[in-house]
Amino acid sequence: VAPISAPMLQIVALPVALAWINTRPSRAALRDTLLPQEPDRRLGAVAFWAPLLLPALAALIFRMEITSLWAMSAFALLPAVLLSSPLIEVGRAALVRIVAFAVLLPLIALALAPAIAWTIHRGGVAPPSAHASLLAPRVAAEWRQATDTPLRLVGGSADLAYGVAFYLPDAPSAYPDFSRVLAPWIDPARIARDGIAVVCLASDAACLTGARQQGDPARYVTVQLARRYLGALGPPGRYVILIIPPRR
Repeated sequence: VAPISAPMLQIVALPVALAWINTRPSRAALRDTLLPQEPDRRLGAVAFWAPLLLPALAALIFRMEITSLWAMSAFALLPAVLLSSPLIEVGRAALVRIVAFAVLLPLIALALAPAIAWTIHRGGVAPPSAHASLLAPRVAAEWRQATDTPLRLVGGSADLAYGVAFYLPDAPSAYPDFSRVLAPWIDPARIARDGIAVVCLASDAACLTGARQQGDPARYVTVQLARRYLGALGPPGRYVILIIPPRR
């Protein structure tokens, strides 16, 4: 369970630090920011904190794992909350520094993007994220070798099923982890009618076992892929593609 993660803290650390450095709020201002007295400001504070804290509480209660992305919309109100107190004053010099930083930061990030991408590429990312776009055309080609019907279903581990389905031109439905809880519109009857392409990491025994339970594959192919960036290959991934065509 990770309702509050390091990326989430990193997202808010910079604006909070900028606000602190440029306003130097007193204790009274901090108290007024966290516990505003005016109804309008109190509504804004509730609108900020409720979407941020309630999902985290639910994740703890129901033992669910959530990522930092769910909090992005809540942080849209963070600047308003930080500067809402009338006890906080932002001088002209501070305002110029904040605006200059806001203008320069994207330009700096853009300039550093190739180096950051190179570092991530060489260090390696999760195979489904790195290779889903490379797997999709191979899955489509294997499917065409087995049947001339459109590819409507893609199964496998959750990351691979969602990732490969996204890059396929026929826009098939994903069947993540072969779970009808995650995809209740997919059942054995539909798999028999439409067929399914399954992608698993070659080392994922659970995925391969689930794949064989979907039907008899017409094609069983093992592939090894590596993404290339600026002429350099990243870490390879080894996958199994199973093509289960519609039953006639």
